[in-house]
Amino acid sequence: MSLARIASTLLLLASVGLPSRSALALDSTAVCTQPGMNVSWAECVTLVNLYNLTNGDQWFTRTGWGSADVASWHGVWVEPVSGVVWTLDLAGNNLQGILPTNLAQLPGLRNLDLSDNQLVGPIPSQLGQLTHLVSLRLGQNALTGTLPPQLGSLAQLVSLGLGDNELSGPIPTQLGQLAQLRHLYLYGNAFSGPLPATFAQLSQLEALWLDGNTLTGPLDVLASMPQLRSVILSNNAFSGTLSPAIGTLTQLEILVAGNNHLGGPLPACLGHASALHTLALFDNEFEGTLPPQWGHLGNLQTLSLGGNRLRGGLPTSYGAMPLAVLGLNNNELDADAQGDVLIPPALQAWFASIATTYIRFQSRGPILFQDGFDTDPCGL
Repeated sequence: MSLARIASTLLLLASVGLPSRSALALDSTAVCTQPGMNVSWAECVTLVNLYNLTNGDQWFTRTGWGSADVASWHGVWVEPVSGVVWTLDLAGNNLQGILPTNLAQLPGLRNLDLSDNQLVGPIPSQLGQLTHLVSLRLGQNALTGTLPPQLGSLAQLVSLGLGDNELSGPIPTQLGQLAQLRHLYLYGNAFSGPLPATFAQLSQLEALWLDGNTLTGPLDVLASMPQLRSVILSNNAFSGTLSPAIGTLTQLEILVAGNNHLGGPLPACLGHASALHTLALFDNEFEGTLPPQWGHLGNLQTLSLGGNRLRGGLPTSYGAMPLAVLGLNNNELDADAQGDVLIPPALQAWFASIATTYIRFQSRGPILFQDGFDTDPCGL
């Protein structure tokens, strides 16, 4: 017998008795017509279709799937009075494949979480028909294409998580219609272009994470989001200045906008943002002196301003900051012969209490201690 014939025979024998992937699929007719089925035909078929299209036989957990009691299916929550599927949560469950377009046949869906899987392909525009959605989370997959503008129709949406995918193109202006939106996570994609002017309508937004894209243009819309608490914009190509109006964001706790092209003076008015505990504006093009008014930031724990064009000395007012991390490296601040930032005598004890400091590689000479406050445009 030839080697080719032997190899062919062994391959045939190896396949005998092994179920194919199609043999492990669920039969929607058999599942959805069985006695005791407690959701509608359309919703049952939609769920079975999702199972089959995402290799349900390979899911980490598929308990209950295929039984008559859909409420017992892993990741599915059925509202007991109406018998309508309200929640589909299969996060981190090894779903593989594309998102089916007929997910819109779950019209009562409030929460859809398919994050942290191996989903590919585009986000179906039909998801915009799920008008009861409160939370949509598809992050940590390999989704591609542009963001469907139809998502702007999700009027009740509070949380939109699409981070760590391969989405591209501009952010649709229609997202500015999401008046209830509080959390917007688009980080780790390839979105480009400026922030839509319609974002000024997102007055309820609390978290805006856009880091790791190629977004451009100014950040003026931030001042129109009074509820902002967490803003992460690093590793983009944003430009322009930080508006003094950013000081009106009194709820702001985290502002990270490193590695962009932001410039101009540091806004003294940011000293109004008394809730800030993390401020990171490293690797930009800011110039001028450190605002003494920032000494009012009595909750600030991390201040990272390395890699800019800042000059002058360290304001003694900063001694009121409870810093754990201070980064001022690679600027043009007043320095000693070794290139370290000169610390005013009044700040020696404060500086020694900071756990982590980056102050090296300055390129300027004589010290200029800033005691007190300059003329304050913010009235602090």
